[in-house]
Amino acid sequence: MRTGASILLAGAVALGLLACSPLGATSSPAPPTVGPTGPLAAATAAAPPVTSGAFDPQHIAEVLGPAVAEVIVTSGQSVDEGSAFTIAREGGTTYMITNNHVIAAGGKIQVLFLDGRHWTATLKGTDSTGDIAVLAVPDGSLPLAVFADSTKVKLGQQVVAIGSPLGSAGTVTQGIISALHRTITASGSVSGPSESLPDVLQTDAAINPGNSGGPLADADGHLDGVN
Repeated sequence: MRTGASILLAGAVALGLLACSPLGATSSPAPPTVGPTGPLAAATAAAPPVTSGAFDPQHIAEVLGPAVAEVIVTSGQSVDEGSAFTIAREGGTTYMITNNHVIAAGGKIQVLFLDGRHWTATLKGTDSTGDIAVLAVPDGSLPLAVFADSTKVKLGQQVVAIGSPLGSAGTVTQGIISALHRTITASGSVSGPSESLPDVLQTDAAINPGNSGGPLADADGHLDGVN
C-alpha cells in the first residue's frame, strides 16, 4: 500500500458496508456487485461457524491465513505492496480480491502465500471508485476465504486483521468494531481528490501500509471486511 491507514470493506460483497481504522482513511473501497452465479459466487456463500464460542486469534489465523497472500507490484523502479485473499475457484484458476490502489500503478503483479507458493497474477477487473480489484492465479486448488454476514456485525465485536504491513507477510492484529454507520472522507493522497464514504464501520485493529487488500475476520475466521 502506498498510503497510510486503510479502509475496510465489510461483509458480503453485495452488501457494501465499509469500515475504517480510527487513524483515518486514505483509500476508498466499496464493493462491486457480485451476482449469484459465476466464478465469484463463492464469495458470498454461507459457511457454518467453526469456533466453540471463545475468541481465539490463533484459530482465526489458522483458518484464514492460508487464503491470504502478500501482493508485490513492480513497475520500472516503483514497487507497491499490499495484501489479497482468495474468494473463488473455477477450473484451474483461483480468484482473489485486493484494493485497486495496490495495483493501480500497473506492472508485474506477484502474489506470495505463507506456504511459499507464489505466482504472477493476472488482473481480471477493477473498480477504481470502490477501490477493489480482482486478480487471478493459475492454480485451482488454493484454500478459499469465506464471507461472513455483514448485517450481523455488532458494536464491540472482536475482529482480526491479517495482511502484510510494511512487507511483513502474515501479520495478525486484533481489535474490535468500534462504531457502526460512520461517514468518513477518504482520499488517495494528501493533495488528491477526496470521496465521502457513508455507512462505515470503525475498528481499532492496527492497520498499516501493506495491509491494504487483506481480510478483516470474525471469530470464525470468516470475512467481515477488506483492509
